[in-house]
Amino acid sequence: MILVPVLGTGIVGQLLKVLFHSLRARRWRLARLGDFESFPSLHPLLAGCLCWQVGDGAGWSSTAAAVTMGFTGIVLYDTMGVKRAAGRQARILKRLGREVSLERHLTELLGQSPARALLAACGGALLGIVIERAWLALLLLSC
Repeated sequence: MILVPVLGTGIVGQLLKVLFHSLRARRWRLARLGDFESFPSLHPLLAGCLCWQVGDGAGWSSTAAAVTMGFTGIVLYDTMGVKRAAGRQARILKRLGREVSLERHLTELLGQSPARALLAACGGALLGIVIERAWLALLLLSC
C-alpha cells in the first residue's frame, strides 16, 4: 500500500511545480515537469511521504521506520546542504559572467533553503496521506 501514495505524491508534486511556476511566470511552463530541483523539490517530497507511509504502516518503532527516517534525514541534509551550496556557486558564476552573457545558461535552482526542504517533506507526508485515503476510498467503492 506504500507504493500508490509515494507514486501519487511524485506525480502531484510535479504537477504542482508546473502550476506554481506557471502562475509566477504568468504563462504555462510545461518544461517544469522534467525539473526535479525547484520548489517543491521532488526529493524531500517523496522522502517525507515514504517516511510517513512506512512509519504509519510498520509502526514508528520498527526497523523499517528507523531506516526510512535515516534515509529521509540524508535526503533533507543533501537538499539543504550540498545542493544549496551548488546554487550559491551558480549565483556567483552568474554574477561573474554577466558581461559574457552566461546569465541565461546558469540557474540557481539547485539548492533549497532549510525551510523549503522541510516544507516539502511535510507536504509529501500530507499528500501521501490524502492519496492513500483516496485510493482506499476508490477500492471500497469498487467492491
